Amino acid sequence: MKKHPKEVVYSSIIIPSITLSVILVIVFLSWLFFHNISSYQEEPEHWQPIPLPELQSPVVLRVVYAENSRFKSLTEDQLEKILDKTSELVSEYFSVEVIFDYKRKTNIESLFDNLPLVVKKHQSQKIIPIEDEQDGIETFNKIRDSIAQQIKRDANSEQSIIDYATPYLVENKKINNLEELTTELTNTIMQRYRYWLEQLANDGKPVLDASPYNQWIYWDSLGYGDLPYEIVITNQLVASIEENGMPVHTCLRGGITGGNMTFNKHSELGGFVFVSAFQIINDNKLMSYLRDDETYTQQQTINYIAATLTHELGHLLFHYAHPFNAQSCIMNPTPLLHYRQWFDQLDVKACQKLNSPMLKPGAVTIKYNIKW
Repeated sequence: MKKHPKEVVYSSIIIPSITLSVILVIVFLSWLFFHNISSYQEEPEHWQPIPLPELQSPVVLRVVYAENSRFKSLTEDQLEKILDKTSELVSEYFSVEVIFDYKRKTNIESLFDNLPLVVKKHQSQKIIPIEDEQDGIETFNKIRDSIAQQIKRDANSEQSIIDYATPYLVENKKINNLEELTTELTNTIMQRYRYWLEQLANDGKPVLDASPYNQWIYWDSLGYGDLPYEIVITNQLVASIEENGMPVHTCLRGGITGGNMTFNKHSELGGFVFVSAFQIINDNKLMSYLRDDETYTQQQTINYIAATLTHELGHLLFHYAHPFNAQSCIMNPTPLLHYRQWFDQLDVKACQKLNSPMLKPGAVTIKYNIKW
């Protein structure tokens, strides 16, 4: 006699038990999948530190120049001289021999093809737009919280941060604590960033257009894609505001990032650096103020881009942190964009005498998302 499968009653509907089990498994797995998609990126255990690299001698660094045709650009001769000068500075300040493998020049569009869509989608949620002034209070609070978050990560001395930032704030006032500083830094970055919303590029279109190329958070994420370089030099303006931690020196500049070190899955060093030449090779009213110089000579241009690249290589090779207000140290961030003052005050021996804990290998923890 043919046997019928055992049946169970569920919500007044009779369903074969095997079928019910399959349905429940599918529902559970579907919930688990979508739950993971929406939440895994934010879970702390998915963020792990980039290991401190074990350096070989010499250190070979692959280089690309990413050009945006809308802006003034560097020549091949300038790029060659920048890399030669950087090699000298890295040897002088870090006692390391580096060899640059200059791969090629590419356009900014091709470079950003390396940005995975899933990463871009997630990171885009952290961008803080300030064009809509109707949400002024909410925007202000988001930026202030972002700055406070970064200061907690960076500061080894509350007073050193205050001393570093106070002279360059929009409002000339005495700062007594970090709470007052974060408020004034928020005012400063919002006021100076708005300048770029009104500026035009060489093509007559806004400097900050609808493209993603000015957004720091996307530059910070390129290494999750197929990026076969340790160094990216660009003429692109990188100026933006994000929720996940705004550095003090970036706030003072109105959101401008001159360089950055971050994760790269295709590098034996675990990361890559980018350096923007925009604020050094372009001249306008805000640049003149932030630099305290109207223009730079060719040699100054080479020196300052090379020194900025050397600073970023300190992060990449040794995971050095920022010894704020240590004016003799190349790892001290450039105040505003006072490149001439910053460069002229650098002194290897004087910096070594400070014995700053920020200049110990591994002083800063740089994290990446293992799920991306």
